[in-house]
Amino acid sequence: MPQKVPRQSLSQKLRPLLLTSLLVTVGVMSVRYLGGFQALELWAFDQLLRLRPAEPPDPRLLLVTITEQDVQQQNAQERRGASLSDRALAQLLEKLRPHQPRVVGLDLYRDFPIDPASGLAAQLQQTPQFVAVCEVGNELGESGGTKPLEGIPSERLSFSDLPIDPDGVVRRQILGMAAAPDSFCVTDTALSFRLAERYLAMQGVQTTRDATGTVQMGETRFPQLRPDSGGYHQLDALGYQVMLNYRNGDPPADQVTLGEILSGALDAQLAHLVRDRIVLIGTVAPSFKDDFLTPYSQSDPMQKMPGVAVQAQMTSQLLSAVLDQRPLLRSLPRWGEAVWVWGWAVVGGGLVLICRSPLTTGLAGVGAVVVLGGISYGLLLQGLWLPILPTAFVVLISCSLLAVYPLQIRN
Repeated sequence: MPQKVPRQSLSQKLRPLLLTSLLVTVGVMSVRYLGGFQALELWAFDQLLRLRPAEPPDPRLLLVTITEQDVQQQNAQERRGASLSDRALAQLLEKLRPHQPRVVGLDLYRDFPIDPASGLAAQLQQTPQFVAVCEVGNELGESGGTKPLEGIPSERLSFSDLPIDPDGVVRRQILGMAAAPDSFCVTDTALSFRLAERYLAMQGVQTTRDATGTVQMGETRFPQLRPDSGGYHQLDALGYQVMLNYRNGDPPADQVTLGEILSGALDAQLAHLVRDRIVLIGTVAPSFKDDFLTPYSQSDPMQKMPGVAVQAQMTSQLLSAVLDQRPLLRSLPRWGEAVWVWGWAVVGGGLVLICRSPLTTGLAGVGAVVVLGGISYGLLLQGLWLPILPTAFVVLISCSLLAVYPLQIRN
């Protein structure tokens, strides 16, 4: 007659569960710390972003886009290789200025002298809310940047450089960074931050830094990314960076073309479109190749977002966080992520105690991963980016290991 296996006490069951879950967590988090999960975590992050509900365009912004047709309709000699001639820019400012835009931002490099016959110099003098960009270059001396537009004072100058992840996707934004010492472009402020700062200042919202150096607009703090934030491993956190919480809408703001404004086709609507808004001007012409991969490009790698639209996304994030309390993306500190992952490892192992067969254990493990995905998605909507894939791994591994544990902890 077979000898009956004595029933184990609760403590005897919990010891292997806690030990196994701890060892699995240490192993998975070690792989994560070494960067083994970065590509997968960024992919999962993109999937969750795209699942979010659609959002309406930001009513505080207007995009004025320069299409390929707009480029061709301008005099080629006047353009001097750019997408926008001095004359066309002067005409555009002349159309916009009477309708009192709060800020006008130009997301185009213009490192050549202003054409005296274009009338642009006079228009710039009459548009004190105009903000221009230049390229700051890099600290390695590989690029000296670009010269800024003539006559623009430093307080209305900004850079439009974008941080790009190793897979070519823009998921972060820079609020400020130091220019290379020998750069032609001496500014430490990003275009999106400059536009938002000037817009908010007209509403009495001041931009400051607290005792820790954290940027604060009004009551809203923008915590700086760490090299190990979220799913990143040894992130190049150059300058002051934050995650970019894309507005889930295309385009992110009302959009008109240069030709529609200059032709007078929008004269009747222009006051409504422009007044008290940030007007952002930039090219969408494919020939200028000013477009970028975003989390929304994963479903179609050819579907890139124009640089001016990315700048609008960044500007909208800052305004929405301050004025609408829209969540900023953040992550737990490393120890918090470790506790989160270990807790789910215990859940995965605990399923073995509850379920009575390998089949039900496996189904329960899959169910736990589904619940984990739902919780992670819900918290991402509130701005918290959790390590979903490493956590799913520890659930399944803990569940599998304990299911075949020789002490038969189900007894």
